[in-house]
Amino acid sequence: MFKNEKKSKKIPVSGFCKNLFVNALAQYHVVLSITFDNLSNRKSSLEHLRKAAELGNSLAQNNLGTYYSKGDGVPRDYIEAIRWYKAAAVQGEPWGQANLGWAYYEGKGIEQSFELAAFWYKKAATQNHPESQYNLGLMYLEGLGVEKNYEEAIKCFKKASKLGVIEAIEILEKL
Repeated sequence: MFKNEKKSKKIPVSGFCKNLFVNALAQYHVVLSITFDNLSNRKSSLEHLRKAAELGNSLAQNNLGTYYSKGDGVPRDYIEAIRWYKAAAVQGEPWGQANLGWAYYEGKGIEQSFELAAFWYKKAATQNHPESQYNLGLMYLEGLGVEKNYEEAIKCFKKASKLGVIEAIEILEKL
């Protein structure tokens, strides 16, 4: 021991540390799922993705929802997709929020609600999710789920265009 060095105390593993471990494990499973996906081993990829989603990884939850929504490697099941999108969305995952907004907008696996679609698109848009900015702009332009507001629509389209949404640029040129 060096001079002036204090003996370190053993610190018990807290819930925070356990959560870090679980999150790291979930991240590992996401990486494995992407790796296996690239190797066309769909079954193994989905197993790892499901493990990460069940461990609470929001990106994995959203991605698993997308597999169910598209019927990619699993039977198409919008209700199961919604389950995973909601799990991701409530954790603040912008893709989960955007996909949940889309589901409410389209009425896929859930009762159609323009108000809830706008709610979730707003959540994702505040995190600079490009498509959510654009979709929110369309909702303001048409008055779907929100009060019709041309100025807000323009703001959304401008933000979306800065984030690279071509359709937003095209709309701005027409307005």
